[in-house]
Amino acid sequence: MMIKVNYTYFVIFLILSSCGIYTFSGSSIPKDAQTITIKSLKNIALNKQPTLSQVMTEKLKDYFVQRTNLTFVEEDGDFFFSGNITKYEIKQQYLHHYLKKLNTHFHHLQILQQYLDQVV
Repeated sequence: MMIKVNYTYFVIFLILSSCGIYTFSGSSIPKDAQTITIKSLKNIALNKQPTLSQVMTEKLKDYFVQRTNLTFVEEDGDFFFSGNITKYEIKQQYLHHYLKKLNTHFHHLQILQQYLDQVV
């Protein structure tokens, strides 16, 4: 039995979770900062999922635009993000819950992210 995975929800979970991904919680964005530039993530993982780079980049843009007062610009933003997807794995696991056997897939994603704050 094949399980169809909706990567959108997976990506949202990754961005919002606190598993080593940088967040702005607990910090403040300088008042002078108005724009953000996010370059397309490059997928250099050995196990490539064709649309992962595009989906992750768009979700990262959406995250900052929706949760901050920053405006997305293609070039020369006050904040600049770029990076690489360095690892992508899907591992099948069987979980036992009471008398049921649950078949589930765990997605492991590793991103090397570069951040530049051009507001000084």
